[in-house]
This record gives sequence, C-alpha cells and structure tokens, in this order.
Amino acid sequence: SCASDDEVRSSFLQVSANIAADTPTFDPRIVQVHEAVKKHSTAGHGDLVFKHIQKTAGTFIKQVLEPGLLINGTVKILSEVEYFQPKDLAESWTMGVIRNPCEWLLSKWAYLAGQSTRLGHPSAEPDMPSVHTESPLKDSPEDIQKFRQFVRDVHGDSPLGWQSYWLAAGYLQDNRTDYILTDARALHGGELAFLKMEPADYAPEDMATVKQELELFDPDIVNCWVRTEDVEGDMKACLTRFEQDTGTAVNWTLFDERITSSDHNPSEHAACNVYYDQETEDYLRHLEGYIFDRFQYQSCCGDA
Repeated sequence: SCASDDEVRSSFLQVSANIAADTPTFDPRIVQVHEAVKKHSTAGHGDLVFKHIQKTAGTFIKQVLEPGLLINGTVKILSEVEYFQPKDLAESWTMGVIRNPCEWLLSKWAYLAGQSTRLGHPSAEPDMPSVHTESPLKDSPEDIQKFRQFVRDVHGDSPLGWQSYWLAAGYLQDNRTDYILTDARALHGGELAFLKMEPADYAPEDMATVKQELELFDPDIVNCWVRTEDVEGDMKACLTRFEQDTGTAVNWTLFDERITSSDHNPSEHAACNVYYDQETEDYLRHLEGYIFDRFQYQSCCGDA
C-alpha cells in the first residue's frame, strides 16, 4: 500500500537527519521512481520532449525546435514551470539542457539587474540591493562586489545552489513528490510561483528531499543533454542521436536555417571570470557540487 502524506513527510525529515549525520538513507518511493525512469531512459520513440530551464539558451533552443523540424515526428516543449512526467520519460525521446553553474548564476543576476520592473520577484525587494547595479555592463568594481554579495543573498542558509533546485524541479520530480512547487505556491501563490522562489525560501525538509533526489540523480534518465557552452553543436549531436534511436528524420536544411536566424537572448555582463574571486567560486562550487560532478564541469567559468 502507498504511504500516507504524513508518513512521506516524516521520511523526508528523517532523510534530513541522515544527511546531517552523513549516513543517508533513501525513501523507497523515490528510489522506485528513479529506478523505473532509468529502465525506460534508452527507449526510442518518434516524439521528442525538451525541458526548458531559465538562463540556459532555452529561448534559442525552443526556436530551433519549432514545428516542422521533425519529419513525421512531434516536439513537446516543457516550460520553465513544467517538469518531466513519468510518461514523458517512458514513452518519448527526451532532451535536456544544462549550463556551467558559475555562468548560470551570473546570467541570472545580470538578467535581474537589467530589469526595470521585476514583477513580484523577491530579488526586487529593497532588502536585496545586490541586484541594483549602476554600470552599463555591470562590471564596475561596485557591481562586481554586488554580484558576489548576491551569490550569498539568494542562497541564505541553503545547502544547495539555485540551479540545483531548477534541475530537481524540472527533471527529477514525479507527480507524487511535488514538494518544490508546493513550497512555491504556499509562499507566493499561483502557478508561476516557482519563478519567484530562491534557495533561501525553501523549507529545510524540502532541501533534504532535493538532496536525496540529487544523490540518486543519473543524467542518463534523459536521452541527450545540450550544454549551453556549445548549444549549436550539442543540438546537432542530440538530434543526430534522435534520428539514430527513433528512425524519425530531422529536416536538417530547416535546422541550419533556424540556427542562423534564431535569437540567443544574452544577458549583458562582462566575462564570467571577472566576477568570481576564489572565495566566491569555492562557495558556489560547494552549493552546486552535484551539477559540477554529474556533468563533469572542471572550471567555474566556461566549458566542461
């Protein structure tokens, strides 16, 4: 029989205690979901599902994947607030996107700093001046210090980095462990509440659940990953694999046209290594350790 919600929540609290003691055990429900997903991860189907995450060149990827790219196949795009359902992973060919965490957080900060109106986002509140920059490229000594403070402001006491929460919310959930979106709706209200969440907002027991999910995380649950650092090359490689796995053809002429004409929508800021001193890099590497490890990012800024 299925465990009750109270039993599951109790299990998550126990996970938190186990993690703190450095002797983790795993909720069998979560283990079961992960194992089921892994069994289906290599299945080949003519339908492609792509999951978008903020600040990973997702807008560019979505434009390339618009209708007409697949011949006798369909593309489903999951928005920032949607996540892979077990059916997506079991019955479709899946594509994900990931970015170096240092580059990701810098882009996120630059985006927030560049918004004249940040609708309801906690980072727009007066108690977070680290997003209110002064120089056009956000690269003055004062703005660089603001970025370094922002890295700490958004994380608070969180043991995990912001991109790790996005990864967990988009790729690792199932429809029974909706803990991240539940927290977001309770704090901010509405279906888009997750967009307003920062790591410091999450309940401690939910941090423990994300940790547990990430301990079990295997990137191979997704058929192919696009790295923002080589978005065009990785998209071509993934779509080539899609053809091989599914037998569904890609319109490569249209692909080349869209690669040339689609928008990258970059954030305005100086080079990544301008902003990270050793202390800030070490701090973020610790918080985003799962992404650095699972996706084999060696450097803080730049390619893997």
